[in-house]
Amino acid sequence: MSGIWSDFLSTFMQTLQGYLSKNGIFIPQLTTAQRDALISPVEGQMIYLTDVIAGPPRTAELQIWLVAADVGAWVTIV
Repeated sequence: MSGIWSDFLSTFMQTLQGYLSKNGIFIPQLTTAQRDALISPVEGQMIYLTDVIAGPPRTAELQIWLVAADVGAWVTIV
């Protein structure tokens, strides 16, 4: 297998952490450290942050990468 296809397959397999199933959508689950290590999130990318402590009983949150005026930020979906 060529290097290009090998790289593509590797990247594709890593993205399968979030996928569709007959039971719904599975969003990638990350810790805050893993989220902060993302080098170039894509606008609209969603993650389920698992180690947030924002008061009882909530300990996790859904976040989306939004870009406004060429500045991107993770925004919590309420």
